[in-house]
Amino acid sequence: VGSLSLNVDRNNSFSLLVMPNVLGQNNARYTVFLKPSVSGETFISEDQFYEQRKLWVYQYGSKHFIPAWRMKVELDASYSDGDRDILDLKTVQYIQPIPGQPSGGDGALVPPSRIYRFLDETLFDGRVGLELPLSEDDRKLRKLKFGGAYRNDTRENLQTYYTVLRAPGPEQWENPGQFELGPSGGFPSQYFPFGTFKDNDIGILKVWAGYVMSDYAFNSRIRVVGGLRAEHTDMITDILRFYENGVAPDDPSRGTVGDIAIGGAATPEPQPAVPGTIDQWDLLPSINFIYRLKDDELAPMNLRLNYFRSLGRPSFREFSVVQQFDYALNATVFGNPDLKMTSIDNYDIRVERYFKNRNNISVSGFYKQFQNHIELLSTVNAGFTWRNADFSRIFGLELEGRVGITPSLEWRGNLTLMDSRSDLTFNFNGIETKYSTEMFGQAPYLVNSTLTWSADSARFSVSLSYNVQGPKLSVSNSELAPETARAFEMPRHLIDVTLAKSLGKHWNVRLRGRNLLNAALRRAYQFDTGYLVDFDSYRFGTEYSVAISYTIE
Repeated sequence: VGSLSLNVDRNNSFSLLVMPNVLGQNNARYTVFLKPSVSGETFISEDQFYEQRKLWVYQYGSKHFIPAWRMKVELDASYSDGDRDILDLKTVQYIQPIPGQPSGGDGALVPPSRIYRFLDETLFDGRVGLELPLSEDDRKLRKLKFGGAYRNDTRENLQTYYTVLRAPGPEQWENPGQFELGPSGGFPSQYFPFGTFKDNDIGILKVWAGYVMSDYAFNSRIRVVGGLRAEHTDMITDILRFYENGVAPDDPSRGTVGDIAIGGAATPEPQPAVPGTIDQWDLLPSINFIYRLKDDELAPMNLRLNYFRSLGRPSFREFSVVQQFDYALNATVFGNPDLKMTSIDNYDIRVERYFKNRNNISVSGFYKQFQNHIELLSTVNAGFTWRNADFSRIFGLELEGRVGITPSLEWRGNLTLMDSRSDLTFNFNGIETKYSTEMFGQAPYLVNSTLTWSADSARFSVSLSYNVQGPKLSVSNSELAPETARAFEMPRHLIDVTLAKSLGKHWNVRLRGRNLLNAALRRAYQFDTGYLVDFDSYRFGTEYSVAISYTIE
């Protein structure tokens, strides 16, 4: 990491930052799972996955003060250039053998495969913000803020798939002779290219935004912050060759892609190879009312009432028609170019209390209303895709705080309880189906807790954290018994520990252990009597890391 800061004078300062990041990760996984479309069998998946990430980040920032207008100006810009490459993903899936017997080679769920994926992404993000005081008295918090932003995100995704012919069983990875030339001049097993140029796609997102807001304190107790933000979204995803050649969206030469149907067809048909496009303006209001229940500078007590509207844009993968093998789902996923952006209305009320010993506590109630929430659903061919819900909502309660147990020992934590619901409509064989379910990916409760001990004289600290969240919907069958064929990601009790030590004036060492219990990631089907049957289950293992940094003063 390299950084440079320059204070030209008391009214102007500049900063530059360059940060490279390189990461290589090798994962091996043994998974036991069920298939919703295949009954009576339990399957095994053995995978080895090597991923390499490279990222260069460049950041610019400057702050300026114009005395004649008493105006503050902030300029920020960042540019990142990153690669995320899957240099080898080997996977084989087969029927779980009877204990004590060899697996054999006739029980393959799908042919063994190797996958290579190269993802290149560049992102530019620039912002300008101006702040103008509305009062001559600096003791009164009254100011006007306005500014704009621009974002340009471009991603190219190249994929190559191979299936292994004449090697259906798991033992093929343990027998290199499968790929050696035989006496007859042939190979017992062969790598066979699978897929076409339609497996490669491009995504481009451009966002222009402008805002104006006011922060106005009527007196020492009442303060109102509110404003309006306008955003224009210009987004496109398309098959890379069609985009580069300027092929029109309705050109018949586009044909179809994949072999997984959308819309609930009884006989699956390939999906039209059309681009996904969004071109729309959105107005996002916000208002925040703050009332100081206890007017004490060192130990205030505040009541906050908030409302704001926000957006959720589909990711490139969710929006692109191209299919991919998803390592976490252990299945094929394909995007939906008909997705709409999600609009969210957020309401909350919060009471917060601060104490002179730096302890604090707060209680919040919230309600969120979603239009076109994006949900991940399975299809008739057991692939996965994304669709918009008709309506979704969440309401809940949050409790959080900090307690200083001793001068060196403190606890921080929060508890959140939530209830969520999504209403969806699907058409299967001409029959419209409406049903309600929990929101995809939304847990009914969250618990976060951190205990930190610091020895300032030794410049040493230890943090122990605990996190868990309730069962959250992770697999939902959209056409076949949508209200019953659902799997939930079960709670994982995660314990992490971090030790930090400063050595001399410049050196810092940080040791970290993550998932010390090696908690399994388990997804299970929901029944009236509980979560009795696993959809799949596997462990990531415990992760240990050492970071050494040197600071130049």
